[in-house]
Amino acid sequence: MENYGLNDTACAGDPVLGVLDPGSGVLDSTNGTCGNRSGVSPPQRQRGEDHTLRILLYSLIFLLSVLGNLLIIVVLAVNKRMRTVTNTFLLSLALSDLMMALFCMPFNLIPSLLKDFIFGAAMCKIVAYLMGTSVSISTFSLVAIAIERYSAICNPLKSRVWQTRSHAYRVIAATWLLAFVVMTPYPIISHLDTFRTPGNTTGHQCRHKWPHATAEQAWCVLLLLMLFVVPGLVMIVAYGLISRELYRGIQLEMGQKRESTVRDTCLSQSLCAVCGLEKSGGGGISGRVYVGGEGTELN
Repeated sequence: MENYGLNDTACAGDPVLGVLDPGSGVLDSTNGTCGNRSGVSPPQRQRGEDHTLRILLYSLIFLLSVLGNLLIIVVLAVNKRMRTVTNTFLLSLALSDLMMALFCMPFNLIPSLLKDFIFGAAMCKIVAYLMGTSVSISTFSLVAIAIERYSAICNPLKSRVWQTRSHAYRVIAATWLLAFVVMTPYPIISHLDTFRTPGNTTGHQCRHKWPHATAEQAWCVLLLLMLFVVPGLVMIVAYGLISRELYRGIQLEMGQKRESTVRDTCLSQSLCAVCGLEKSGGGGISGRVYVGGEGTELN
């Protein structure tokens, strides 16, 4: 079984909308990464159980994703006190994740069940474009959050100058614009192909058509660098420096507490020693005091 996704080879991060079996002409769908795939069709009963399980899992993930992201959007939009810089980036991340849930899961599940992409050529281009864009926005938003947290924790005084909500809005607008621009190849290379089914009917498959294999390979490398390698390195470095700064702060605070404890102990011991000397000096003196010609014994 070959022709996974929108192309003969699917790249990591590429949308997957259908699978065409060249032998039987049947459309199927599954997730994959770069490279060709092959497999054997399961028995009819097993395939029905697989479809049931797939529907349940897709429905559960879809509902959790939609409800969870909608809850975040409503809370941050209604509660003005929570409109901080970090929460502004979280709002952008929730919007991109919601877009991913709406334009990814239904348009993968339904063609997989019907063995046909029934949404037409326009939706083939739009869905592929929005799926890639939502992934890019989510990645860029995570990078922006990491950089913002690094600046706030490691350079708190300098970050107060520029870390404002207006600056966050500009950064979010730039990330969305960059994502929409970078993913422009998707509506260009996405096409709706037709094929003959075993029942002698016409089926449809949404897939990628690259003019050259070199262009496809370059696009896969670009996606790998832009959506995985570079963002991953930036977040690793940023959160690593944040962890080091927090560790230093904890160590400094613990050292100050130890010094304070030692000072308090030394002060307490000194006071006890002084009090002991006073007591021993007053209690150890004995003699006779003469008052009015008579002596009085002092113990």
